[in-house]
Amino acid sequence: DRDRRIAGELLREITGRVAFLNDVGLEYLSLSRPAASLSNGEAQRIRLASQLGSGLCGVLYLLDEPTIGLHPRDNTKLLKALHRLRDLGNTLLVVEHDKEVIENCDALLDFGPGAGRFGGNIVSAGTPAQVQKNAASVTGPYLSGRKAIPVPTNRRLGIELASSTSATQSTPAATKESLAETAKPDTKTRKRKKGAT
Repeated sequence: DRDRRIAGELLREITGRVAFLNDVGLEYLSLSRPAASLSNGEAQRIRLASQLGSGLCGVLYLLDEPTIGLHPRDNTKLLKALHRLRDLGNTLLVVEHDKEVIENCDALLDFGPGAGRFGGNIVSAGTPAQVQKNAASVTGPYLSGRKAIPVPTNRRLGIELASSTSATQSTPAATKESLAETAKPDTKTRKRKKGAT
């Protein structure tokens, strides 16, 4: 009876923590995976899952692009997790470029007018709908659909793919030569002296 009570509590805790990992789109990770092998995005989402389980409120969370490395179909799971954190009474400050995440924010700060040293000023602030209508906003036209980033129609072959026989069999001769040159090792690189580091 005592063992059953102890095991029951442990199983509930383990099941709850695994559910939080699923909530942030990490169901594909095995529990035996070494922490050092995780991407920054995966590690950040694990920390987020642990915060979901803590039940803390009144905390400011700063998240830097939490959707990086996340398949778009899992964005909804992550957004639900972020809303749960917010609904517990926390504040989330999220740096993000993903349209779906931006559209689900309570408030936006659009920095610009350019990137890097050409930006850093708040050019628009408000709800996603307000930012969409603001003429000074760089992000607004993309949120509203007035502007879009085109998907490239032509793609370059990777070096490994280009140098494989199957990729070059149906490739014109001039392109084959170019691909073969690209795949060759750089013979001009000096060899290291023995014992050099």
